[in-house]
Amino acid sequence: MRQRKPLTGVLVIVELGAEWPAWTGTGVELAARGGRRVLSQEEGESPEAFADRVAEHLGSLFARQSWGRSAGRPRDVLLERAVLACNERTDDRAMQARSKLGQTLLRALAERRSWQLLFTASGRTGRVRHSLSELATTLSSVWTANGGGVGVRFGDEMPLVRQAESAA
Repeated sequence: MRQRKPLTGVLVIVELGAEWPAWTGTGVELAARGGRRVLSQEEGESPEAFADRVAEHLGSLFARQSWGRSAGRPRDVLLERAVLACNERTDDRAMQARSKLGQTLLRALAERRSWQLLFTASGRTGRVRHSLSELATTLSSVWTANGGGVGVRFGDEMPLVRQAESAA
């Protein structure tokens, strides 16, 4: 019996006030590859509480699914990419919560053969560009050795992790 390949999924995490990362694709495109889950920060929820809530639900977001080409027969959906859509905040509380969330996501992603974590924002201000780039660099230095990458993307720009791969 031929072993079926697991489907891959994308987790999009949206902070309150962040822009939707339209480049993640449509629901139909993502469903064909596995699926998309979205978690968004609630009004009045602190950055720390949001990071804790995402961590709490992370294990159950990509449970066995019964949709796709073989509807009716469950298939594994593996988290392969996580996108954190950030607002323009760069204060210590916001950045510490993003760091905590990034580490939590990387622990889940690093179990995969290939994976990607992207931080994204509109990038209207240089502060958010600098802060997210610095965070991605810090996380990359620890987590990229095993088949994955951490990157940043502002607006419609190509993620820096892909720019580095293209240059190599």
